[in-house]
Amino acid sequence: MKKIFKRTAALLLCAAMLVCMAACGKDKEKDKEPDETGGAEIAIEPGSGVAIRSEHYDVTLDMFAYYFYKDYYDAVSLYYDTYYGPMGLDPNKDLKEQQYSDGGSSWFDFFVTICFQNTANYLFFAEAALDAGDTVTDEIKARVDAEYAQLESAAAESGESVEDFIEFRFGKNVTEEIIRRSLELYYFATDKYDRDLAKFEYTDEDLEKYCEENLNSFLYIDYRIVEVRADQTKYESDEAREKGFAAAKEKAEYIASAENIDEYVERGVEYLTSINGAAETPLTDEEIFRKVTNIVVQYAYNDRTQLGKWAFADGRQPGDITLLDNGAGIYSVIYLVSAPYRLEYTTVNYRSMNFTDKAAAEEAFAAWESGEKTAESFADTALEYAGVSGVLHENVELGSTNPTVEGWIFADGRKPGDCEIVEGEGIWYILYFEGEGEIAWKAAALDKLKTSYINVLYTGYQDKYKVVYDLNTMNELSGETAYTRALVSD
Repeated sequence: MKKIFKRTAALLLCAAMLVCMAACGKDKEKDKEPDETGGAEIAIEPGSGVAIRSEHYDVTLDMFAYYFYKDYYDAVSLYYDTYYGPMGLDPNKDLKEQQYSDGGSSWFDFFVTICFQNTANYLFFAEAALDAGDTVTDEIKARVDAEYAQLESAAAESGESVEDFIEFRFGKNVTEEIIRRSLELYYFATDKYDRDLAKFEYTDEDLEKYCEENLNSFLYIDYRIVEVRADQTKYESDEAREKGFAAAKEKAEYIASAENIDEYVERGVEYLTSINGAAETPLTDEEIFRKVTNIVVQYAYNDRTQLGKWAFADGRQPGDITLLDNGAGIYSVIYLVSAPYRLEYTTVNYRSMNFTDKAAAEEAFAAWESGEKTAESFADTALEYAGVSGVLHENVELGSTNPTVEGWIFADGRKPGDCEIVEGEGIWYILYFEGEGEIAWKAAALDKLKTSYINVLYTGYQDKYKVVYDLNTMNELSGETAYTRALVSD
């Protein structure tokens, strides 16, 4: 299979800014009229080849094709194993021939919706930038040059001409000029978005107030668990099934009646030892003991589950024990390790650039090391070698990034200015540690307040500027992608 170009600079996608396009994600209407938002009166003439329009910008079908396939390739490259694969997406099949939902929509409809939402965002912020008197800066042009240079390098690496490379991935009508125009619009809009977000201000008092007013969104508990399972093989009769469940429940009740942690551990170990001989891969005595004592589960506030209703009830104390029955022969004996708490660990700030080629990563790293070796020079190096600005990832929480990056940025002894190449699953990350961020619960509150700020800002732009789209034009795109074409192009 031919190599599929993996973009290192992700397109702007802010969940708080998504525009709803009701027609996408449902059965397509063949003669659907262009829809619109607020602002000056504009329209799209049928057959004009314009997919989305604002007062000063036209996104042609070819530009939309570039955005669409880029969004799609990024999604598959970054999230296939964790999200899209388990959801049923097959990259080797035509997107229009794969059903996404029971309502009749396809995976093509799904990705068209995402691409429209992204593109509408660009237009709203680009229009706002024009109103503010902004122009396309030399820095924006440099970003476009750097990203297109990346595409040329990827073409050379695959042994293709850049024209063939572009056509194979984005369609025969997508050209260098189309790509540059698309990227210029994207970076012009992104620059305005970044400057708008930079105006957001807050105090520690604001964060504390938000947390107190929404405390349930910030609470966690820790617990230990011993599961007692009834024999899951087929019972000969309902009576036998009831007896089997009752026997399992009795064992669980014995563990749950423990009066302290020592008894809980002793009885848990005793039960796991009693069933260990029948296990396909028996555990050692040490492993059994660790399973009861060392595995502590963190659980976020939830007042709808059995566990949540019990764990977050008023007056709950560490050391409390309960038995949860799922009704299917599984009895969970829960030992509460902590009372409800907020996340008090410190988040981190870091910069990164990513490469799918080790030599390219080493070249960029060497260039950074030969310079001033500062955060600013890292950003400049990232722009030159990776087509991104080395943007600062602020207030990064545990579990919010991939394990390779997380292991490095949260490593003991990490200090500001540290910079290394870290390899993980075919991607080489150059990581620069900026320093510590906010306390985790404050970072979560800050994220909520920022989302609210952006929602207000975005709603204002949506009311002020009109964006119309032609769904029929968008649907002219092929559901066949470079992934499917590669199967017959070897």
